[in-house]
Amino acid sequence: MLTCRECLERMKPDDPHIRSGRYNLCGCDYCDKPTYYRDLESDNSPQVVEHIHRRSDMGKKEFDLLQYTVVKVAYLEKRLNERKPTKQTTKFTIRP
Repeated sequence: MLTCRECLERMKPDDPHIRSGRYNLCGCDYCDKPTYYRDLESDNSPQVVEHIHRRSDMGKKEFDLLQYTVVKVAYLEKRLNERKPTKQTTKFTIRP
């Protein structure tokens, strides 16, 4: 199967991407290549991200304790932020 890059090289100086004619079609519209292969060849295709999961030696009890501690710390920080005094500005007038 001919790649899009090879097709462009063969058709130079003409560009098959330019739409023209009565029905405003381009040369790529007449190509019988499936869109799947065109998407693979295009530079705009999304990058594949590989996620690596590693197992830890942490047991279920330790993991539960860690989660409990994280939730408890978040709760305490929230309560602390609620009770922090806000800065109050007072208006002072200076009399000469």
